[in-house]
Amino acid sequence: METQTEHPHVISDLESNVLRPLERIPTYLQPSMPLRERLHHFTFAWYTVTMSTSGIAVVLAMSPHRFTGLDIIGLTIFLLDLLLFFFITIAIILRFILHQHTFGKAFTHPREALFISTFFLSIAAVLSNMQLYGELFLAESAKSGMARFLGGAFWAYLTLTFIVSALQYHLLFTVREDRRLTVNSMTPSWILPIFPIMLTGTLAGVFLKAQPVHQAASMLYAGLAAQGLGLLISVFMYSTYLSRLMAFGLPIQRPGMFIAVGPPSFTCAALVAMTSDTPRIFTYLSSSEVSILAGLDDPIMLAASVRIAAVNGSIFLWGLSFWFFTLAMAAVLMGMPDRRFHLSWWSFVFPNVGFTIASIRVGHAVSSGALVGSVASGDSWAQKASPNGMATCAWQKDQNLSIRAAAKIYGVSDRTIRQRRNGSAAQHDTIPNSRKLTQLEEEAILHRVIELCTRSFPPRLRGVEDMANQLLRTRDASAVGKNWASNFVRRRPELRMRFSRKFDYQRAKCEDPKVISEWFALVWNVKAKYGILDENTYNFDETGFMMGIIFAYIVVTTSDSRSKAKLAQPGN
Repeated sequence: METQTEHPHVISDLESNVLRPLERIPTYLQPSMPLRERLHHFTFAWYTVTMSTSGIAVVLAMSPHRFTGLDIIGLTIFLLDLLLFFFITIAIILRFILHQHTFGKAFTHPREALFISTFFLSIAAVLSNMQLYGELFLAESAKSGMARFLGGAFWAYLTLTFIVSALQYHLLFTVREDRRLTVNSMTPSWILPIFPIMLTGTLAGVFLKAQPVHQAASMLYAGLAAQGLGLLISVFMYSTYLSRLMAFGLPIQRPGMFIAVGPPSFTCAALVAMTSDTPRIFTYLSSSEVSILAGLDDPIMLAASVRIAAVNGSIFLWGLSFWFFTLAMAAVLMGMPDRRFHLSWWSFVFPNVGFTIASIRVGHAVSSGALVGSVASGDSWAQKASPNGMATCAWQKDQNLSIRAAAKIYGVSDRTIRQRRNGSAAQHDTIPNSRKLTQLEEEAILHRVIELCTRSFPPRLRGVEDMANQLLRTRDASAVGKNWASNFVRRRPELRMRFSRKFDYQRAKCEDPKVISEWFALVWNVKAKYGILDENTYNFDETGFMMGIIFAYIVVTTSDSRSKAKLAQPGN
């Protein structure tokens, strides 16, 4: 005890927590505290409430297994989160006004300084929800305005969080010695200051599909840079974190261990989301830019290569996330020395939001129903909660219960239970025979259609059908049905059917007689220079223009286009 008196700063958090009693004084025995004094202790850690609540809304918007009303539930939680964010922000501002000395201390206090980043994490979650629920509930005219706003918000968020992350760590490095963090008290919360800049990549993955191609390319590269920065700083912190666990044991605040799940989880989800839009982005690049990137002239091949690399890297990071999740869960289940509620308990939610989203996206990328259902959304629980599932489970558990009696109890068909007993899967878990193509083949057709649209050659439904039949002929399979192409477009959110433009806009731009004369002069000069004969000149009609289609017809185009499809002049 003498050493503790002389050098109080060497006492670890572990020792100090063990020495003091953990019992909480009942509320009715505590002295009353005025609102002004309560605001004095209202810290940035309260933003863990809003970042977690908003994270739940994000998961509900992305959940692969949906039911009627889920969108409304998610929107309600999002609106509640906005209300909480407003009140918490007002309380923080009042604290700084009434107790002005707390503003500077908030940035240097060894614990509160780490939680300043939760303010920016809440903003990132709010922006993600604006995109997700805007796509669900806003009109087409409002979506374009929202896309422009979120594009500007992305760059503002990137700039601000980069500056804040560097400033926060600088203040923690240079704070006076008695306020410095020590290795024996290290927790994953040390990662929090770099978390907001890392979520820039996650925002890019959510925003990309709604942005114009030229802006999406810049957003993709910036998101990758920010995501890599956040992940690498977190990995550097992991070595200290694991060393602390080996030398000093588990921390008192066990829920904070889940923070370590966040960086690899959000990076995993961001990589899959960002690279899913690479076919549209890379077809926009010129051939010289594509060659510089990978030595390939084919943007579709380049996009496929990038996506394969990203999915493999995401699986690598998903394994790390799952390991940290298991480590934290084991620490919590074995018992928490301090079971009093702290705001750090919200760490149960937000990092696991990232793990859930990562599981959903990786599961979709590798076509893993088990990963999408069991890990991410609890599909097995949902099936058991359904009447058919509950009836089947009741019949399996009770040997004295007949199939007909179980079906009658739960109000379902006994024929359905017999089919489940014989191994037949539910309709929503099976792929209909009308699809014919594999997931990989449908992805190839999707990328081809997107490529044609970016080149102003949107195909008709018959063209999409021909692509499918060409793939089927390579494995001697029967052709698709007459409605396959339209069903395919409805099934893919990236595509939609639109009328092409009613006028030949390329020909209209060249109706200036001066431009036409200069063009013909150039043609004759080239023919004379290289000795090109008239009989070797093709695709000219009597006026000398390339012949094209000038009437409107229904074509398949990308869903993010804002007007009727533009047609280039393919010639005859």
